[in-house]
Amino acid sequence: MVYNKKSTFKAEIFSCKLIRNYKYFRKRGNGMLKLFKKLKMFSLLVVGVLVFVLLQSLCELYIPTLMADIVDNGILNQDIAYVVNVGIKMLLFTLE
Repeated sequence: MVYNKKSTFKAEIFSCKLIRNYKYFRKRGNGMLKLFKKLKMFSLLVVGVLVFVLLQSLCELYIPTLMADIVDNGILNQDIAYVVNVGIKMLLFTLE
């Protein structure tokens, strides 16, 4: 492979830019800590969002169980009232 002056010069410039960027970010410190410091004033909202996301995922995981109950207990026993009750419960879990 033949190297010419232009390609080695570009490689040197690229490596200098990498070193300069590394020194810049190293000097500035950890960005995640700065992000957490700025989120302190919104800590109550962040906790609320996490709670609601957890609640949503639990509700979504409960829907297949309700569907299995409808099939196992309602349809096999031909109990329409049970199917309607569990269906309404499933609808409420879907809306949350």
